Amino acid sequence: MARSIPVEIPPFSFPTRKAAQTAVQDLLKRNHNKDLVGEDLRLAEAVLKAHPHAAQKLANGYIGMRVAQDPNYNTWCLWVRPVTGALVDVSYQVALGITSAEPTLYTAGRHLLKEAMETKRQVAFATGTVTCAVSGKLLHEGDAHVDHAPPWPFDKIVRSYVEAHGIPSLRHEGTQDLFSEPSDAERFRAYHDGLAQLRIVDRRVHLSELRRTPS
Repeated sequence: MARSIPVEIPPFSFPTRKAAQTAVQDLLKRNHNKDLVGEDLRLAEAVLKAHPHAAQKLANGYIGMRVAQDPNYNTWCLWVRPVTGALVDVSYQVALGITSAEPTLYTAGRHLLKEAMETKRQVAFATGTVTCAVSGKLLHEGDAHVDHAPPWPFDKIVRSYVEAHGIPSLRHEGTQDLFSEPSDAERFRAYHDGLAQLRIVDRRVHLSELRRTPS
């Protein structure tokens, strides 16, 4: 059995990466829509300092930190409260070395399609409530999430694109992963639009429930 490797995010020390991850997840669960204080703030600041892009995230100054939902993924995240400008997200998974800080096609694609997905939701709710494609429940716009229906969930579209065209040149700007070349962005958009079947679902439906159909 492999030996557990301690994780240090000064002044905190954890026996394993999993223990560090659990500590941050517990912090998020107990602080929904709250500005952080006390020991929770100390831990959040330690996570921020461990992030490879910490300097960029502090570019507009620092007032404190907050737990709020990511509007794209409906997950609870750490955010920097800057002196000027909007909240800046801090990925604890990147800070703890669970995921890479390098730009990925998955996140660049999500960012590229963000406006189109939002338009899809607005058009769907232009005349009132919409029925959830999974549960059949009537939804208001604030309860809704635009989802990729089987057999083409978004991660499968990304994998298929890579098989067909390879990984395009990507860059990290601020907190976003972006396509370096406009032509690559438009090629990905066209490929996505040719496969994607978008539907409106209840945002509280766990994504794992939407992925039970084998891809």
